[in-house]
Amino acid sequence: MLVTQSTLTGYTIINGTYSLQLALLLGCLFNYLVNPGIESLRDKKILSHLSEANIELIDSTRRLWLPIGHSVLMAINFITNNPRLNVDGLKAFASFVGMILMVNLIAQVT
Repeated sequence: MLVTQSTLTGYTIINGTYSLQLALLLGCLFNYLVNPGIESLRDKKILSHLSEANIELIDSTRRLWLPIGHSVLMAINFITNNPRLNVDGLKAFASFVGMILMVNLIAQVT
């Protein structure tokens, strides 16, 4: 995530590109479909050091928040990087929402 100052009245917040978010979305879906669920990891004692609430948080993040977040970031990057859309206020608002969403996703993963 990079913030650059372009003019006195506008700025650009780069949350990646549309194609990068599409690749991350496909990676999240692949992870969900191929890797085992939380139940099988619980049986193998891999997650034995975590509390039950943290295990449920990991599972909901993997199932819901990562794919939804990357889908929304794809739409935001499409709006922000579209040269035919000449509404600077909408682009700045979309960039700001994308930045907040990106920080939220990073905080959930870490």
